[in-house]
Amino acid sequence: MTTAKDTVWGMSPNHAMARQLAVRDIPALVYDAVNLEGVAMTMPEVQTLLDGITVGGHKISDQNMVLNQADAWKCLFSIVSEKTFSFSKRIALDIQAIADKE
Repeated sequence: MTTAKDTVWGMSPNHAMARQLAVRDIPALVYDAVNLEGVAMTMPEVQTLLDGITVGGHKISDQNMVLNQADAWKCLFSIVSEKTFSFSKRIALDIQAIADKE
């Protein structure tokens, strides 16, 4: 099976590398999402929570929002990796349900 090359740069897609880069950016994606929701956490605090260590001075609901956002991103990347992703209302609602727990 031949992989189509990019018409501008002439590069073949590297799906494994794209996934690795996306997963690596989960802390930044979570940080942006929770700050848009009004949760004032710093990037190091988000990273600490994602590493499984609690952060003082924040509500438990804020901590849960961070962890749920990370789970939602992980779910999306898993669906894409399994090649079962489709741009559908069902998948959007499933991912939103993960992010919106509690």
